[in-house]
Parts: sequence; structure tokens; C-alpha cells
Amino acid sequence: MTTLKTREQLRTLRKTIGTHIHLQRHGRKMLLQELAHKAGLHTNTLDRYEMGKGALRLEELTRIASALNMKLSDFFIETQKTR
Repeated sequence: MTTLKTREQLRTLRKTIGTHIHLQRHGRKMLLQELAHKAGLHTNTLDRYEMGKGALRLEELTRIASALNMKLSDFFIETQKTR
């Protein structure tokens, strides 16, 4: 069973990764629809991920990273730097 602290940590991690996706997309002057298409996701799904909502699967994060020309590990390196 997931503890309350662990759930909070997961929620924080989702928000941090979502913010990072959003910032990377904006830095590339890419529309939400464009990134969603390149990553093979529905626009609403990507929007929810950027807001830190919904459970982002590793496969989806990998596709997002690829669409942004990033390595998957970049999300976690940057996440650690922002703490």
C-alpha cells in the first residue's frame, strides 16, 4: 500500500515533470497539438500531463522525450536540479 508521503512525492514528481515538458515545449516554440502529434498522444492527454495530472507511463514519457529531441534521463536530471 502506498503511504501518504509516497503519494505526495509522486504527485510532486508528476507536477515537476509536467512543468519540465511544458517549459521544453515552449522553449522550442512548439504548440501542444504539435508535440502531442509527434509523441502519438491525444492533445488532452498531453495537456493533463503538463498540468501534473494523470499517471504518465514510461512509454509515453519516452515518446515525449523523443519528440522534443531529448533523452529520457534529461527529465530526471533536470527534476533533481530543481529540488
